[in-house]
Amino acid sequence: MSWWKGFSTCSPLGAANCVVWWDAWAVVVSFVAILATIFLGFMTLRLGLAANRATAAAVAIAKGEADARRRNETDERIVLLLWLAPEVGTQVVRARILAEKAREPDAREKFRTESATRAWYFAKLPELNLSVATSLRDRLHVLGHPLAGRLARAIGLSEALRTQFNVDYSTLSDELMESFFFNLASFLAVFQLDLEAVSDAAAQASADAGIKAGLAGK
Repeated sequence: MSWWKGFSTCSPLGAANCVVWWDAWAVVVSFVAILATIFLGFMTLRLGLAANRATAAAVAIAKGEADARRRNETDERIVLLLWLAPEVGTQVVRARILAEKAREPDAREKFRTESATRAWYFAKLPELNLSVATSLRDRLHVLGHPLAGRLARAIGLSEALRTQFNVDYSTLSDELMESFFFNLASFLAVFQLDLEAVSDAAAQASADAGIKAGLAGK
């Protein structure tokens, strides 16, 4: 006999028993509900703790991978700068000589009027060759900006200085000749500053790697 049938057949004489039976059933149901609530709360707590552990593990893994990438990038940057150092150091000296010559008070006038002065520039400009830096142009971003941008600009300037100024100046007007000199002097000044920035970074990279800057000595 089901509980519903038992409840429906209660007579007036047994009403008290029916009430007692119903109260007992209500207590059971309430107790089960409390147990279910406790169980669900316990499971929610366990799931929350598990989720927190999983999140912490994921964060730790991501941090480890990020740290490894940064170490690799730092190492690659140092190696790249050390690779560039000899060439950049040589070109800094050449750029300074040319830039200082172009800054002399009478430099523009001599360039315009003296073929020997122009010939001196044209003999020096082809030496401004950044072949190593050019071969590494796909990796220059490793240096980070602004250094990567400065070296990229220096590469472009070296190509311009070596190819765009050796022209037949006898066919040019004084105005055009002065314009050529203005561009030459400007290119040399920027080229010098960009290379000096790269050279300073290479010296710092040498120190970071624990390598003495001088080639001589132990």
